[in-house]
Amino acid sequence: MAAGQGEQSTEGLYLQIRQIYEQDLKQPRHVSYQYEEHEVSWEKFRVHNDVANGVLIVHNQATRDRLVEEKCDEMYVAVCGVEDHFVKLDLIFSSLLSCEWRPNGLATEDVVQETFGYLHRGLQKPMELPSFSKSLHELYFVDGDVRWDKLQVVSRLSSNTTRLHLYYLFARRSRTRVDYLMQETLNGVGELIDIVGTKERRTSSLLEKQRWFIVRSFLWAFWQRCRIFYTFTRFMKDIRSGADHEDEHIAWLRNFAVSETVSLRSLTVAASVVNKPSNMCSWALELLRSDLSCQGLSFDLFHQRYTALMGHITARCSRDGISVCDGLHSDNCLRYKGLAVRDQSMHDCRCDWRADIQVAEPKLRWSEESYRAVKGARAVKIDSDGNVGENSLEYCSVSSDTIAISHVWSHGQGGRPETGINLCLHERFSSVARSLGCTAYWLDTACIPTDHVLRREAVEQINEVFHQSRAVLVCDKDLMTIDVSVESIELYESILCAMLMCDWNTRAWTILEGLKGRKNILILCKENRVLGFRTVLQAVAMHGKMEIIAFARQLLHLLPWREAWRDDQPFTLARRYEGVPWVMQGDNPHTFTVAKRPRTLPIEIVGSWLSHRPASRPGDEMVIWSLLPGRGTKPIYHARDFWRQQDHVRTGFLISSADRLKQRGLSWAPSGPYALSIKHDDKGAPRYHRPTPAPETNLAFIDRRGISAQWDVYEFGVDFMASFKRMQTHSPTYLEINKITAKYMRKGRLGAVLQTIKGDSYHGTRTVSLSESDTSKYRLTSLLYS
Repeated sequence: MAAGQGEQSTEGLYLQIRQIYEQDLKQPRHVSYQYEEHEVSWEKFRVHNDVANGVLIVHNQATRDRLVEEKCDEMYVAVCGVEDHFVKLDLIFSSLLSCEWRPNGLATEDVVQETFGYLHRGLQKPMELPSFSKSLHELYFVDGDVRWDKLQVVSRLSSNTTRLHLYYLFARRSRTRVDYLMQETLNGVGELIDIVGTKERRTSSLLEKQRWFIVRSFLWAFWQRCRIFYTFTRFMKDIRSGADHEDEHIAWLRNFAVSETVSLRSLTVAASVVNKPSNMCSWALELLRSDLSCQGLSFDLFHQRYTALMGHITARCSRDGISVCDGLHSDNCLRYKGLAVRDQSMHDCRCDWRADIQVAEPKLRWSEESYRAVKGARAVKIDSDGNVGENSLEYCSVSSDTIAISHVWSHGQGGRPETGINLCLHERFSSVARSLGCTAYWLDTACIPTDHVLRREAVEQINEVFHQSRAVLVCDKDLMTIDVSVESIELYESILCAMLMCDWNTRAWTILEGLKGRKNILILCKENRVLGFRTVLQAVAMHGKMEIIAFARQLLHLLPWREAWRDDQPFTLARRYEGVPWVMQGDNPHTFTVAKRPRTLPIEIVGSWLSHRPASRPGDEMVIWSLLPGRGTKPIYHARDFWRQQDHVRTGFLISSADRLKQRGLSWAPSGPYALSIKHDDKGAPRYHRPTPAPETNLAFIDRRGISAQWDVYEFGVDFMASFKRMQTHSPTYLEINKITAKYMRKGRLGAVLQTIKGDSYHGTRTVSLSESDTSKYRLTSLLYS
C-alpha cells in the first residue's frame, strides 16, 4: 500500500512492530518467575525505584502532581520543532509504559504477524477533536494535507499502541488478565489530556495553543485506539471463557475533557450523529450512546455497516415512514408508544394471502382440551409433514426437541391461543422446527392463554421453556429483511449493528428470552433462512473490525455465560475459565476442578438491563425482573413483595430516576426496573437517569424499617443555601439543591447530599439510616429523586 511521508505502509508497520519488540527484548531483566512471559507496567507517578541505592520512594500527592505536569511540559517542548515532532513525542510518551517480553521459544515472526493482525483490525481514524484548526503548521500534517486524519500524530501509530497490542498477545498465552493495566493506562492518559487541555486554555498565545493541541491530539489518538482495543480484549475473554456479568465494574473509564467545555461523554453524543443514517431510530441510538460502556467509541463504521444492510427500510418512528423520532424519550417514538397494533397482521414471505381481497387468512386456534391435558410447560406439536389435525393446535410438553420463538408483539405475530395464529406462520415455524430436528415449537401467542389461572401457570414456566428448548428463533421485522444467501465478515458486522438497533433488542420480554436461550440463538432472515448468532459472533471476533466488536459488548446478555461447574467435573487447561477458582486434580498437570459458582445474576445487573426496556403489558416489567436472575426463580407481581424478599442492594444501583414505592419502609425502593418515566427539566425536556449495576459500591442492608448503608455525607441547611446563592446563582449544583430545599426542607431542618462509596473504602463516612421512622434524620425522597 502506498503511503506519504509520515504515513505508515504495511511494510513500515511490520518493521515498527519488529523494532519495538526487539528493542524491549534487550531491556534488563527483573527478578521474576520463569513462567512469566511478560512484565508490563504503566507509570502512575506514585513511586520511584532508586535501584542504585536500593530505595523505594513513595511520592505524596503534591509531588505526584508536579511530576505529571513536568511530563506534559516535556511533550510540549517536543512539538516545538515541527520537523521531527512525532518522533520526539513518541519517545517521551514511550517512557510511561515499561515492557519486558520473555518469549520462551515463541518465534519473533509469529509475534510480529499476530500483532500486525490486531493493529490492522483496530481503529484507523480517531474521532476529530472539536478544536481542530486548519491553521496549524503544514509540517504537522502528512505531505502538507491539511485534514484531521492527516495529522502525523493522528495517522501514525505510537510505540505504546504497539506495545499494548504485544501485551495482549503475551497475556493471552499466559492467561493473564489485561483489564487492570489497560484501565490504568487509559485513565492515566485521560489525566494527561485533562492537564494538557488546562494548560492550553490558560495560554493566550495562538502558537502555544496550537502546540498544546498537537500534544492533546497525540494523546487522544492513542487513547481512542487503545480504548477500542481494550473493549475488544474484554469481548474476546467473553467469547473464549464466558461472560462474567459481575465483572463490569473494572471497565470504569475517566470522563476527562477532550476539549474546552467538551467532555468525553458529550463528544461521544456529538460524534454519534455525524453521518447517522436517515432512517435510524434516534431513541435506539440514544440508548446505545448513553451507555457508559460506549463512551469514547467511534460510530463511523457502525453507521456505515448499518446503512449497508438497513438503508432500504422505512423509518417506523413516525407515521409518515420518513422522519425519525427526536430521541428524547421512548414515548416520542412510534416504535414504543402510539402504534396501533393488530394481532396476526404478519404473514409468511411465501404466503399468497392478499389484503386487497379482504378475506381473512385461515387461523389455527388452540385445542383447549389438548392444552389442559399437558402438565407443565406446553409447546405446539407438529407432525412430520407439519399438518394440523382438525384445524386446531395440539400440544405437548416442552423438551429439548422444542424450538422457542422470540418476537416483538407489535410486529404483528401477537395474539392468544383462543383467537388463533395465521396458518402461514404455523407452517413457517413448523418448517424451521423440522429443519432442526425438532417436533414442537413454543410461541407465546399459541401457548399463553387469556385465562388468568392458565396465564400465571404459563408465565411461571417461561424460564424452563427457554432453558430446555434446543434453540431460540429471533423474529424481528427488520432482521427478517436481511439476505444471508452470500455471507461475509462485512455482512456479519452489519447484522450485529442491526441487532443492536432493532426492536427485539429493546424490549423487556425479549431480553429474558435471549438471556435464557443464549446457548443457541438463531436469527430468522429473508426467505426464512436461519443464521446462527454464535456463527456471527465467532466470525466477527476472529476477523471483524474492532470498532464493531466494541459495540457488540452491548449484547452481553446474549454472549456465552461463565456457567457454574460441579465440584467433581474436571476439564482440561484449554477449557479453563479465566478468573474461576481452580485446583489441580491428581497428578495430571492439565486437569483441574472448578469451585462452584452461583448460577444467578444479581438483581442490580438485570435491573439495569430492564431500566430502558419497556414491556407492552402493564406490570410485566416487575414479573420479568423477578424471573431474570436464575433458572428456578418464580414470578413476583408486585415490587413490594420483590423487595421484601431481598436483604441487600448495591447503593449505586439506587441512584436512578425510577419511580419509588409509596409505602412505609419502602419509599427508597424502585417500584419497578423501568427508569425512564417522564420527568422534565426547567426547559420541558424529558429527564431521566438510568441505573448501573454498580458492583463496586457498598451494600445497603434492607429491613422492615428501610435501608442502612455507608455513604459519603455532606449536610447543608437553609442558611447555607442563602450564602451559596450569592456565590453561584446559576450553577447546576445550586439549582438542583435549591429545588430540593424548596420542596422538602422545613425551616431549621438539615438536608444532606449522599454519594456512594466503594466497598470498604470509608473516608470520613458514617452509617446513615434511611427509614420511614419519624425519628429518621433524613428522608430518602429528597435524596434519591434528585
